[in-house]
Amino acid sequence: MSETVLESAAIWARPWAQPPQWGGKVRLAAGRIASIAHGAPTGDHLLVPGLVNAHDHGRGVRPLAIGAPDAPLEAWLWDLWRAPRTDPYLTALVAFGRMALCGVTTVVHNHLPQGDDLAAEAHAIARAARDVGLRLSFVVPILDRNLAGYDDGAAIAAALPADAMAELRAAQALPPVAEQIALVPAIAEAIDGPDIVTQFGPPGPHWLSEPAWQKVGAAASAQGRRTHVHLLETAQQRAWVDAHQPAGAHVFFDQAGLLNDRLTIAHGVWLRPDEIAAFAQAGATLALNTSSNLRLASGIADGAALHATELCLGIGLDGMAMDDDADMLREVRLAAQVLGGRGFDRPGLPRKAVLAAAFSTGRRAHDGVAAPGLVEGAEADLVALSVEALAADRLDDDPDTLAALAMGRWSRSAVREVHVAGRKIVAEGRLTGVDLETAEAELVARARAARRATPPPAWIGAARAARLVASAAPSRQVAGNGAIAIHDMSFGFDPELFAGVRDDPVHAARLLGVDVLPARIDVPVWAYLIVTADGPCLVDTGGGHFMNAGFGGVAAALAARSIAPGDIVRVYLTHLHGDHCGGLLAANGAAAFPNARLALPAAEADCWLGGDVPQPMRAIADEAARAIAPYADRTDRIAPGDRIGQAIAIEASGHTPGHTAWLFERQHALACGDIIHVPAIQLAHPQWSTDWDMDADAARATRLALMRRARQSDLALLTGHGGILHPAALPDPPASP
Repeated sequence: MSETVLESAAIWARPWAQPPQWGGKVRLAAGRIASIAHGAPTGDHLLVPGLVNAHDHGRGVRPLAIGAPDAPLEAWLWDLWRAPRTDPYLTALVAFGRMALCGVTTVVHNHLPQGDDLAAEAHAIARAARDVGLRLSFVVPILDRNLAGYDDGAAIAAALPADAMAELRAAQALPPVAEQIALVPAIAEAIDGPDIVTQFGPPGPHWLSEPAWQKVGAAASAQGRRTHVHLLETAQQRAWVDAHQPAGAHVFFDQAGLLNDRLTIAHGVWLRPDEIAAFAQAGATLALNTSSNLRLASGIADGAALHATELCLGIGLDGMAMDDDADMLREVRLAAQVLGGRGFDRPGLPRKAVLAAAFSTGRRAHDGVAAPGLVEGAEADLVALSVEALAADRLDDDPDTLAALAMGRWSRSAVREVHVAGRKIVAEGRLTGVDLETAEAELVARARAARRATPPPAWIGAARAARLVASAAPSRQVAGNGAIAIHDMSFGFDPELFAGVRDDPVHAARLLGVDVLPARIDVPVWAYLIVTADGPCLVDTGGGHFMNAGFGGVAAALAARSIAPGDIVRVYLTHLHGDHCGGLLAANGAAAFPNARLALPAAEADCWLGGDVPQPMRAIADEAARAIAPYADRTDRIAPGDRIGQAIAIEASGHTPGHTAWLFERQHALACGDIIHVPAIQLAHPQWSTDWDMDADAARATRLALMRRARQSDLALLTGHGGILHPAALPDPPASP
């Protein structure tokens, strides 16, 4: 029986429980730690237990390289369609090799299929893990719903042309759930061994139907097999769970027989304390993914709540480490900083809990057993770090000093050796069984060739934009499938601009919910982002730089949704008042939307741009002319009934002579500009017009006609000052004014 003796400058046997000790030798035999003898320091190595990457996807070709920049998860997932198909073995080999160089000895790999033969891919992944030398959990995905979004793709279907949607649905086609479940034991029989475990991997409650959950639960129970599930990574997933299971996310698992100590959940950013307690009581494990949650704007897990319940924890890279590498040591530092306490009175996750997650309890996500650390009889998984790299400038040899320096500084650059089951898989900072540089170069070359041979689908941008809109936080105004209200700013409005208010101010005050009619009320200015098959469009633009300080919220709102000004393909104008068209201009007077075409009602242009405008309205005309000037060569003058892009112009005169509404049929929305200024008043009295309406009678007729149309056709009204008014909230107006 061969033995290996590792000499050390120091040994940190159980980083979560005790400080390091200077000196010592570790004897390895038969894949385990045969003995540990402490003695004088020798050499430069600080020996620590092997790290467990408790949640990953084996991203050999990293998302940034394929053109998927960091963004909110629900949008970012669409950018992953840019990834070319690559050889599964080579992809995993590169990913696992990078992990090993960073001290990872065990990885829980949530597989992302490259093609239709999942069994063959499982063989390839297992071979890659063996060649690098890692312990592997292979998590088999099982899913059957919401593949194009939590609304089962409704928002995407509204945005994409029919042929593109058919192409997407075909690409997402999956075998029946029963076949997916049956594949798990078949894969396990083919690849499982002392260092490889196969698990069930339904990605999350929102991606697997409830009957399918029951089937997975029954199979996992019958086979005694572990299950690994993404859970509550984002606010949108939180909203989905709240809508479908208000009692809590843990109920999904309990009802399926999966709420037990064989369960690992990943992310858990939006877990409630009661849910955390339920998972903890069941003995489940949570894999934290701090870097990924930051990069994908998901949020930060509640460290204090996690610690309070003593939920078993692991740490995962998710293929999305902060520096786009696989530096598990840096991830441990980041998790400790981000999830730890704040100041003296805001508790968080203690460092010892983070260390336990990385070196010990995270191993439960693999095979259900926490790693004991560097103790006699334990598996010989350990990492040698350079003391010189970590602590050359220490002022004393106090073990606590070494511990502070190690955890405060460690990263891949300090890794010298990695041993798994006694096999040295990294020596002098290089893999022993794989030429990683050559493998990386070959993978990149193949990926580039695949990209050239099969470019990404043309519909990715439209789908991504549609998902951004549909995934807006619940507090934002959303209508139909692909329309969102953007608050530009508010201004003071004199309610006595309504003749009816002047006639009965007491009644008007009651409508506004106040005792005494105020001199001014705040009226918001809304623009609308519409995601169409042509790309992102706007209806009106807010006041921009024309109005008082505080306007210009449209630009900021678009940026927050990762939509650049150049992404806007068309702006539909309802009329040319400054609070609707001022946002067309950037601060420097250039076009704010450099690639957009204007859809301008011809009658509105004739009113304000014809040169024969009465002096009292001359300022409005001048502002309108200035706003549209940069778009002179890309303006389409539209008449009622015309279709331009994805909208139909609807005659809506009265507020101004050319005032126009825009019907977006696929979004079931009617953008109607200033037919309503104060919903609290005009929904109660739709016959009341304001003094701002240039033709009060025509404005009244338009308002009544469009409200009636919205109710009859189930259209959301997108109003310029009342926000989104859903048809059920509209009164049934009289047949005539």
